Amino acid sequence: MGESFANIITGLVTGAVLGLVFYVVAKSNKKEAQENADKKHIVVHLPKIYFWVGLICALFFAAVFVLMLLFPNDTAEVWVGLIFWVFILLGLFLVLLSKVWKIHLYRGEDRFTYISTYGVRHTIAYADIVYCKIGQNVITLKIKKKRFFIDPHATNLSFFLEELRERQVKQK
Repeated sequence: MGESFANIITGLVTGAVLGLVFYVVAKSNKKEAQENADKKHIVVHLPKIYFWVGLICALFFAAVFVLMLLFPNDTAEVWVGLIFWVFILLGLFLVLLSKVWKIHLYRGEDRFTYISTYGVRHTIAYADIVYCKIGQNVITLKIKKKRFFIDPHATNLSFFLEELRERQVKQK
């Protein structure tokens, strides 16, 4: 009985935290969209909270890994350390992703610049887009032989989607 109650509480707390994170993202996105309404150059980027989640994740698992090394016990095996390193690297990847990934959008121009996670710049003409598929967790742009992925929670994304609609890019 006590264990199932703890599971229910854990589920509720997890849901509440995730709900709060998405609320903060939506509120921040709305505020920035209002600030950029009249600008010609708009940068679509990941929400700042992604940076903080990645940093906290990396620091937390790094601290746990260090504690595991400082105070070893019989459960501290190599595979446990490897799992901690995977989570540390995932957190650092999220930090990198939140700082580097961007779309530079210039209103009235026939192209935009997509900067990938690794800093590679792609200048893409709207006419080169084969289709745009808007999913619940990812937006996919198909350009001839490449695909580009966009987080649907990205800040200023509404301006980019508006440009796609105005240029009548095929929706899948």
